[in-house]
Amino acid sequence: MRFGRRSAHVPTKTRVIRDPLYGYISLPGPLAAIVDHPLYQRLRRVCQTSMTSAVYPTATGTRFEHGLGAMHLATRGLRAAWRNARPEAQTAFRGALLADDLMPKRLAKESDEAIHLVELAVGGAALLHDIGHPPFSHVLEPLYASLAAEHFEGFPDLLQQLHDSGSKYHEFVGLLMARQIVRDLRPEPLGEMTIAVLQADAHGDKWADVLHSIVAGEVDVDRLDYVMRDAQKAGTEFGAIDYARLIDALELHVSPDGFRIAPGVRARSAVETLLLQRTQAYKWITYHPKVVGSNTALSRAMETLHELTRSEDTFGTVGQRQTVGPVFASLWPNLNYVHPLRADLKRTLGMLTPRLDDDTDEGQMSLGEQLGDELVTRLTASLRVELQASIDDSVILESLKAASLVAQVLLDAGAPDADLRDQLSRFLSFQQHALYRRANCLAAWKTVEEFDKASRRMLSKLTDAVQGAYGEVIEQAPFKDEPAAVLSLEGDRDDILRVLREDPVIGVNRLITNLFDSEPDHLRDFARMLSHDCPKMNGAAGRWELAYTGFTSVKQDEEAAVLFDGEDELRLYESSKLAQALADVEASRFRLCAFFFVTHPGLVQVSEESDRHELREKLTGEFMAAFPQFVGIWLPTVISDELVAEHQTN
Repeated sequence: MRFGRRSAHVPTKTRVIRDPLYGYISLPGPLAAIVDHPLYQRLRRVCQTSMTSAVYPTATGTRFEHGLGAMHLATRGLRAAWRNARPEAQTAFRGALLADDLMPKRLAKESDEAIHLVELAVGGAALLHDIGHPPFSHVLEPLYASLAAEHFEGFPDLLQQLHDSGSKYHEFVGLLMARQIVRDLRPEPLGEMTIAVLQADAHGDKWADVLHSIVAGEVDVDRLDYVMRDAQKAGTEFGAIDYARLIDALELHVSPDGFRIAPGVRARSAVETLLLQRTQAYKWITYHPKVVGSNTALSRAMETLHELTRSEDTFGTVGQRQTVGPVFASLWPNLNYVHPLRADLKRTLGMLTPRLDDDTDEGQMSLGEQLGDELVTRLTASLRVELQASIDDSVILESLKAASLVAQVLLDAGAPDADLRDQLSRFLSFQQHALYRRANCLAAWKTVEEFDKASRRMLSKLTDAVQGAYGEVIEQAPFKDEPAAVLSLEGDRDDILRVLREDPVIGVNRLITNLFDSEPDHLRDFARMLSHDCPKMNGAAGRWELAYTGFTSVKQDEEAAVLFDGEDELRLYESSKLAQALADVEASRFRLCAFFFVTHPGLVQVSEESDRHELREKLTGEFMAAFPQFVGIWLPTVISDELVAEHQTN
């Protein structure tokens, strides 16, 4: 049976799945139908931790198993929260459920069945919360965001919704795909309730909102499962968390403002351990410099390949010259797992089938080229789910391998255009590091100590840059005529200067966050500046790449996690010395990685640890010379933009 044509069979028998973390996972029959859907099966081939295996070879977990783990914890958490709720809270929550139009009226007197349905909906939302991830998860999300207009061709309303929502790409398309799965399976009313939980606001106070917070809140089953699972896969100790204590301590409470689910204070140790281990995992696994370097190489390889598909440069002998763009365009894979188009089917068939002999003068044609437009249109609709489900990590890897052979041939054949040679060399540098661990990626620093030394050495120049930047903004209209604005700006300036003097690493991190957290284009600008000023290292040509590694270990605002002490809510950050210490620790971890990728086919020869240390010092020196200049150039713009946004909000 092809999905989407009619309702698929919905299993009723509970399945039991062996899991290394929890022993056994029970998969209820109605949720097993979701797991059986091809779009969920796609997650078997989408890596959970991207290129982490570059450092931890066994870190090869997938989104598939993570979704199952999150489902297991979510359903168990809902049962615990309901069991630990006071009778008045149960009555209020039950009333809110039965008053909702999504709840079948036949359940008005069957409150236990209604709660069971909610349990399934929470489990379904946990299963589907990562359904929208592209191949290699977060690493290729910026690439997919840049291709959104192409993938949403013919769906302008959806494209506008994506831009207006401010959501991450995988979250927006994930909701679309979850709705698609629910439409295919039609398990009413479970489907509608699952979507209601999935798209709810974790910080709201309605029944769906509080259930969403179990899946994606500040202390949630998503974080709990991936911290434990990723650490176990990597072979580290960071997954040692008493998850049973935390989950079984969840409580459902009701107040005049609505509902809330959070752990009771008896689970404080388990919650604090989760926060601690999560912070450690980000520091030593997710943001390990070699992992970040490999992720950067993969992302840049795909971006450079996409640039090559649009190249107008030519190669070949006189009279037989060909344009580079179409050659690489034939190797560019179908990446559209949201709304496959006719071009996506043709591209897939062109890459997966041999070119068939054609007796006409046109030579050889692929199967995709031989099919008529009408047939391609019909097949695109008929094979939609299969096309979507085929977009996984392997598609990326195969395209990179094929394109690297062509790039190498063009280089060896002596591509005449210097810009084209540079582009091909950059692609091969990134591709060979990402796929083959080629030793052509040099990190400017690998430890906090090295970053601390660099921060202190450029302290004087940074201080001058900050003073100059704020002085420039203060002199701008309309702020110079507003005493309150000037005082505020001077206060911000003095605060940054004070932090720089007291702890240079924290001060530099603060500048890095201001410049790069919400402005990823600034990273590219700074990398280009470094590449222009320092195009070679030890005689080898190369290119600088930067990666922002910001991470909030403990939220301190209105979204901060809470614990229940009876009916009182305790904000975790305010009531936990460990949580406060973690925030301080995170502030001292460097939030920027800087790499020099040696241009293919060169390598910088380093034989001794002392040579590598000397090389990193050279790289750090180049960074130190450029960063204060960049701060002086761009910080005034960032400050002005923030002030304008603040004025508009007020």
